[in-house]
Amino acid sequence: MGTGYRLPTEAEWEYACRAGTRTQFSFGDDAAQFPQYGWKRRFGEMPRPAAVAAKLPNAFGLFDMHGSAFEWCHDCYENNYYANSPAVDPTGPTSPLGTWRSRRGGGYSWVPLVYCRSAYRAPNGPLARDDDTGFRVVRVSISAVGKDTAADAVNPTGSSSETDVPVVHNDGSAESGNEPDVLATSRHAAPKPIDLLKQLNLKQPGKVGEWRLTRGRLEFPQIRAPSIAIYDDAPDDYKLTAEIRCESHATGIFFGVVVGNSQATAIIDGYGKSSSGLDMIKGVDHRDNGTGKPGPHLKDGRRNHIEITVHKNSVDLSCNGKVLFNWSGNPSELTVPPSWAGRHGPRQLFIGMGGPSPFIVTKLTLTPLVAAGAATSDASVEANRADGAAARKTANEDD
Repeated sequence: MGTGYRLPTEAEWEYACRAGTRTQFSFGDDAAQFPQYGWKRRFGEMPRPAAVAAKLPNAFGLFDMHGSAFEWCHDCYENNYYANSPAVDPTGPTSPLGTWRSRRGGGYSWVPLVYCRSAYRAPNGPLARDDDTGFRVVRVSISAVGKDTAADAVNPTGSSSETDVPVVHNDGSAESGNEPDVLATSRHAAPKPIDLLKQLNLKQPGKVGEWRLTRGRLEFPQIRAPSIAIYDDAPDDYKLTAEIRCESHATGIFFGVVVGNSQATAIIDGYGKSSSGLDMIKGVDHRDNGTGKPGPHLKDGRRNHIEITVHKNSVDLSCNGKVLFNWSGNPSELTVPPSWAGRHGPRQLFIGMGGPSPFIVTKLTLTPLVAAGAATSDASVEANRADGAAARKTANEDD
């Protein structure tokens, strides 16, 4: 009999993460304690994974189970697998090579903290590479016939925690030491859209001016006003979706986006409704940087559906189902126009307008995405289909 190493199953990983708890995190439900145990950019820490064991361990002596870097699991990914999985030691579905694989733990760049919960599942394509994804292994005893007979959870440093991975059930129990595992709560696959209008607080710094939040709608004044922050810590890959009604717009609306570690503005009907595009690339606005598209594109008296999809090195903008620009390149070449520079934090998303035109925002959501080029989960496909249907519907429909 010898020993070897392999990736943990999702059941083993969650058991090791929970360390006997049934709370959201291994340290409890109080998110204010997260900085003591996990590495997360939203707390002002460096925008990269942390050195191993820089934070406190869980009760099993395992470090970095929350945040810093996602950790690959052995399992193929299936959204509803645990609804009908074996009750003891579920090892994941049998799926063709190349299908999505499961990751756990949350990365330093993903927000909000719910994505770092013990139960959260983050699938991705097996060939995906990123600086917020890594792995830890379990040490296994191999019998003469090559079957795992025992396993220890191992820290990324390579030092074993000497914690036996038990027979794990999907109903929240474990045979070894009765350590609980609430894997059955981990059935939600792709991140859900975040309703930014519900989270908006116009009294917060950077969210002031003549803006009004009335009956769940964000109303733009009929005078020029400062831009307002709509989300404080943008993920690396995300989609902004907005539905905006304009009665009679004389000028356009813009969205401040974060691409990589840079900010830029996606503009719709700027410069007196004359054009839309991305500002700025190498200091040049959209009229001369190749992203400009003549307008107008917003329809007065109707609800307009806007989608902005951002990855680490790309931005796509569409309005009412029509693509206005697709940009990809080096994010370091992007900047916001000088008139908006310094108004918001480096990872804040914001919204504003360029002149005296009343707008009403009836929907504003942010959906974190998997890295560009990765496969799309069933949930993401359905979300994209729904957004596409909404775009087609609102293109010719009164509010």
